[in-house]
Amino acid sequence: MDYDYDVIYIGSGNAAWQGGRFLTDAGWKVLIIEEGLYGGACANYGCNSKILLDAPYELKSAIERYEGIGKKGDFSVDWPSLMEYKRVRIAGLSTFLDGKFKEYGIDVADGKGFIVDEHTIGVADTAFALALRYGADPEKAYLAGLLHDCAKCLDNDKKFELCKKYGVELTEVESENPFLIHAKLGAVLAKEKYAIDDPEIASAIAYHTTGKPGMTLLEKIIFSADYIEPGRKDIPGLKEIRECIF
Repeated sequence: MDYDYDVIYIGSGNAAWQGGRFLTDAGWKVLIIEEGLYGGACANYGCNSKILLDAPYELKSAIERYEGIGKKGDFSVDWPSLMEYKRVRIAGLSTFLDGKFKEYGIDVADGKGFIVDEHTIGVADTAFALALRYGADPEKAYLAGLLHDCAKCLDNDKKFELCKKYGVELTEVESENPFLIHAKLGAVLAKEKYAIDDPEIASAIAYHTTGKPGMTLLEKIIFSADYIEPGRKDIPGLKEIRECIF
């Protein structure tokens, strides 16, 4: 089954539901994927549980420091009742967030989410590293890497339809080879769909496949990252090219 969302969060921590509320306010369609209790790592593994479970042991430690100088009797922690208290409190957070997701219009899928487009992540990570290496803006490089193929998944008819809608001019070569269109169209979708209104990022996306004379540093970085990212394997001389670029 296919779903179409503007933003998908893997995990339901604070960043997901707080960010998601503003995106849905702006008209974006948001999905959160969570396999455990709502609240992310804090609710399932970390900070919330730690705070609840630490307090009695901190109290026990404090009392034991007064052994012989005011302490009378023994102090012990009732572990089963403490765990039940933690369970109830954490479950309450999950119930609270469930209500907030509904209030904000955020869809939730119960299960485990995976990023399957390893190429895109590889390009983004490589672009970030190259930006640090050559003194470009690493945030811009990472964003351009994430979005460089944002139009590639569209079928050819949809690509031509969107090019007409947004006034994207195509050369004869591009029209005859629609696989090239995703670069120019992706530059437009980065602004129209993902609200990235940055001419440098748009240009880096637009020329990441074909290149052009006189490329900027960011354009060169995305062009190169697309070619040398870790997922690329069967390209003659790739090892030497990577060593040369870095």
